[in-house]
Parts: sequence; C-alpha cells; structure tokens
Amino acid sequence: MSMSESPPVLSHPAKGVALIELNRPGAANRLQPDDLLQLLAMLDQLERQGDAKALVLAANGRHFSAGFDLRALLEGLQSDEPGALVDKALESVANRLDATPMITIVAVQGAVIGGATDLALACDLRLGTSDARMQMPAANFGLPLYAGALSATSAVSASTKPSASYSSPRP
Repeated sequence: MSMSESPPVLSHPAKGVALIELNRPGAANRLQPDDLLQLLAMLDQLERQGDAKALVLAANGRHFSAGFDLRALLEGLQSDEPGALVDKALESVANRLDATPMITIVAVQGAVIGGATDLALACDLRLGTSDARMQMPAANFGLPLYAGALSATSAVSASTKPSASYSSPRP
C-alpha cells in the first residue's frame, strides 16, 4: 500500500463537522473488509464524542467507490473467514449512517457502484458532480448486496427522515 492509499481517514475540517474520506484512489476506492470495520469504529467514535453535528462522507480520486472489493470477498470465502461477516459489516455501516443523529452528507464523483450505493443512499443528503453515476450490478440479477437492502429501499418512500439528492458540474 502506497502512502496515498489507506483505510478511510477521519478529520474535522470545521467546528461541528466531521469528514470521512475513502482513500484508495488507485483502486477506485474499492471497499476492503477492514475499511468497513474502520467506518464502524469512526461512527462509534463520533457518536460517543458528540461534537460533530454533521458528517460528510467523501472520497479521494476520480471515483467515489467501485463498491466492495470482490477479490477480498472471494479470498474470505476461500479462507476460514465467513463471507456473511462482510455482508453484515456493509449492512451495519449503511444502517449506522441511516440511524446516526448526525446529519449525513455524501459527496460523490464518478462511479458509485455496488455496496457504495448502499452507503450513499443511507445518507440524508447526496451531492454529486455532473459525472457521478450510481450502479448496482447485482440488481441486474435481482439480488441485493445484503438482505437488509430490500427493506431499506422499500422504506425510502415511507421514510420520515428528510433526504435529497443534488448534482452540479465539476469545478
């Protein structure tokens, strides 16, 4: 892993604002199993501290995220690591983003694929550049990435939590 590639990075760019950045631009910010655990730990930390009123989820590089790294999933299935743990971790991150008392904002550019769409859709506000596009390849086969995705998407229209999406030209 080079200096520019790392697990997600947490910072506080302004009072009351937390910023989590996906930081694997050379791999289109594909999510690794450890990244999901790191995101959960960051959400725990932010909620425990209570200083942040807003959370921005962003990514370095050309693409927001190419989704979960399927090679890592395959390696996990071939080892003693149960693949279900990956599903649960992704579902846990999406559920935590949806349930956190902080206002959650996702800033997307380029591709938002697979499990990354679940993270983006779990946020209260979605901001995107004009080249931002979301794709869920598993939907072509009628499969959600995790079991809770179906209930999450059916609850979108009935949700009492405000939600919006905007896009603008890239600067």
